[in-house]
Formats: sequence, C-alpha cells, structure tokens
Amino acid sequence: KDEGAEEEPPLEEARRDDQSLKDFSVPWEASCHQIYSPLLRLHQEIMEFTEFLQPTPDERKMRHDAIARVKETIHSLWPHARVEVFGSYETGLYLPTSDIDMVILQSNCVDIPFALRKIAGNVSRRGIAKNLLVLSKARIPIVKFEDVETNLKFDISFDVDGGPEAALFIKDMIRKIPLIRPLVYILKIFLQQRDLNEVYSGGVGSYGLIIMVTVFLMTHESRIDKRERRRITGGEKNLGILLIDFFDLYGNILDMFGVGISCRKGGFFYDKRSYDFFNVERPYLLSIEDPLQRDQDVGKNSFNIQKVKSAFQFAHQVLTAPETQAGELVLMRIIRMDGLLIRRLDKLEESSPGEPAGETGLGDSPKHEGAETPKLTRKEKMGIMGVAISVSSSEEGALSDDSDDVEVVQQNPKRSRTR
Repeated sequence: KDEGAEEEPPLEEARRDDQSLKDFSVPWEASCHQIYSPLLRLHQEIMEFTEFLQPTPDERKMRHDAIARVKETIHSLWPHARVEVFGSYETGLYLPTSDIDMVILQSNCVDIPFALRKIAGNVSRRGIAKNLLVLSKARIPIVKFEDVETNLKFDISFDVDGGPEAALFIKDMIRKIPLIRPLVYILKIFLQQRDLNEVYSGGVGSYGLIIMVTVFLMTHESRIDKRERRRITGGEKNLGILLIDFFDLYGNILDMFGVGISCRKGGFFYDKRSYDFFNVERPYLLSIEDPLQRDQDVGKNSFNIQKVKSAFQFAHQVLTAPETQAGELVLMRIIRMDGLLIRRLDKLEESSPGEPAGETGLGDSPKHEGAETPKLTRKEKMGIMGVAISVSSSEEGALSDDSDDVEVVQQNPKRSRTR
C-alpha cells in the first residue's frame, strides 16, 4: 500500500457509494416520493424493482433461442437423450445475468467426464460457445460455457434428477406463497452485488435462499396466533416489513451455530446435532434441510455464511435508520444501481420512450397475489411505522381514511423486535 494513500472505505460503504442517485433517476422515483410512510414506500419500491427485473419479450426470446441451439447440439450427440432446463430459468426467478442450468437424462453415458468433454468439443466446433470449462472432478461434474451470440452462461450436467425435481418443488411453493417471488428477487440482487450468491465461492445459492425465504415467511410472527399457539392463514403483506424482518432473523436472531431450518411441516427450526448436520470444523454454518432429500444439508458448502450474516445485519441496520430526507428511496440504501442495472435502465427507456416520470415502462405493477399495496387506514399506516397517535376520546370512533384529525407525537421508523 502506497505511503500516504487514503484508506479505502469499508466494503459496504464503498458499495453504497458506487452510484449516486443524484446522477440519474429511476422510473419509479417520483411516485414513491409521494408515499409518506417509509415502510409503505419500501413496499412499493420492492414491487417496482421486481417488475424492473422482469425479462422483456426480446430477452425471453433470446434465452429461448440460446437454449434451443444448445439442445440441438446435445441431441446431435445423443438423439434419444432427454434434455431438461431447471434452476432459475425453469422457476421464473432468474435475473438478467442468471446462468442457464441444463441436465441430460437417459443418455446411457457411462464415462461422464468424457461425455462432458465431447459436449465442449462439439459446441466449440460449431462456434456457438466460448470460455469453456469442464469440471470433471466436481461433486456434480459439469461443463460450463458462454453462448457466443448472447453471452448467456450455461451449466450442463448428466443424469442428476434433483435439479428438475427442485424446480417443481419451488414452483409449487411460489404458488402457495406468492410473496416468495419479490423477496427472492431483491435478495438475489443484494447477494450478487456482494459476491455472496455462488455456492462454489461459499455464498448462498438460489435453492438455499429460496428455502430461507420460505421458512421465514412460514414462521413469521404475523402467521402465528400467540394465544392459541397455532398457525393462521394470511399474515403480513407489506414487503417492506417482511424484507426488514428477514434481515433481522438471519442477521441478528437465528443462532446458526446450534439451529437449522426446514420448510417441511409448515416450516420449523431444529437442533443441528440431533439432525446430524453439525460440522465440528465449521460449526458456524447455516444448516438448511433439503426438503426433497432430508439427509442432505443444502447449506453445508456455504462457508462464507458469516459474511452473508454480516451483510444482512448491515441491511437491517440501514433500512431501519431514520430518514435523512423526506421521501428518500429506502431500497437504494442497500441496492446500488451498478453498471448492469443502469444499462438495463437505459435499454428499457430507449425501448419505451416518452414514459412519464414515475412509470416503469414495463406495464402495470407486478400482479403477485398477496403482494398488492396494502389498503390501510391512516391510523394503521402510522401504526406500522411505530407512530404514537394522540386522538381525543370524542374523535376515537370517528377516525377514518380521510381524517386529518391526527397529531403525530413521535415518529420512529425503526421497528421494535417483538419476537
């Protein structure tokens, strides 16, 4: 390090300052500024940002065509094999930069490493792939490459049924709990921007993250009747509250050294030792039971989980901090508009010129069942933010949505921990 050089800022602070919102504006900025409650504003930001990440028709076609090219190449080698796509593409939870996972079934291949090299040679000769890498000694041997035309990344494996089965399971979970989708999108971007989204580098992969979100939603305090000690239907709908509580659970509350998570039986926590998931050499790992193979721990290779936990702690801290200015974009405290997102923003603005400020240019807000903007009275909106409301006894029964007879005595945007 050069003598006299300025000390680099902490990683999280550097990431936050990567792009200033003063340099540009996001399409939903104007409409979100009009929402008084920071938590309701955060909810709307999550909805808008999730919609912003949805693939355009051109992007869907681009992926479809790339998959068709690779499938045709594989079938030229094994005409009777079954080629299936799984992972985030199949579940519909993929980001613009997400890899495409494929598995070759019923190929009757005995020498898998040789077969992977055969695929690599074939796609290379056809000129459709670049940056080829054969990982023949991995736990699940795969060939990795990028499609020349689209730069999309492919991971191809042989005879692994778990991927397609997991995709079916995830789609069923999303159908039952639609709020999984927007939360997973935000958390994927959050982890990706901190290089904590790949299992091979010790981060949390998509499958593990989806289970974490599912368990969180299943066991959220709003879904439990404390007096009756039973689960109830419904629960919290505000995505802002749920995102903050997710960060609180996995960043502050959960004892990862002793406790694991499962999304079976409506979601529960278990003792890692009793499930034989305790790793003496890495006792800090988050144990995540695989619901499809209950003797498998999805989190066993996420050796950087404590960095993930620290990132979650940071996110909870900054999201619950008081506003620095009225109407600020709360989500942008933890998500930076990096080069990829800014290019996407420019591309979408070019494809839909003339959109008024506050519109996404991508149609209406995403229609995720159960994720609509909550219809709350003025009193309930203030209650969400922990606002003390002073109302005279004569006004108590008359307070309504349109009432202005409310005196804000104290405002504290940081929610108390009630678990």
